[in-house]
Amino acid sequence: MEIGVPRESPGHEHRVGLTPFGVARLKDLGCHVLVQDGAGRDSHFTSEDYAGAGAVIVYQAGEVFGRADLVCKIGRPTAAEVRLMRPGAAVAGFMHLAVMPAETIRAVEETEATVIGYETRRRRGWWSPREGSYPSVLHATEHALTLAPRGFVPVACRKGWSQSESGRHFS
Repeated sequence: MEIGVPRESPGHEHRVGLTPFGVARLKDLGCHVLVQDGAGRDSHFTSEDYAGAGAVIVYQAGEVFGRADLVCKIGRPTAAEVRLMRPGAAVAGFMHLAVMPAETIRAVEETEATVIGYETRRRRGWWSPREGSYPSVLHATEHALTLAPRGFVPVACRKGWSQSESGRHFS
């Protein structure tokens, strides 16, 4: 199986669809992994890190989308990216299917691509402590809760947040 990791297209996305560790694990399982040059740059992974893990570095997104059986992304693909895919290939990422642009949906239908939304995957099985939950959404929520105090405290201090005997309030 060929797995592709393109550079993310949204301007404010700094994550990458697969880390070098993931590449090494997939290589151990017999997969062939293509990584677009610079795909992990914003996540502090170099193309050399990926090559060292066994990935083949390619320089055009079209090569990743055109050759891969499965494309691993974070954000949903654009219609142009979907049109580069082989018929029957799959793309996985946070798809936000309810608000996916109609043009992208039409492109998915035209290429007969399979779309896998991370946010729609549910836990199943007796071994799961939270059966029926959405692990990726839960993780994002837990992550947000740990970061919220870090962002709130400096803002609250600048705005005059104080705590007294009568409770917390803005002064």
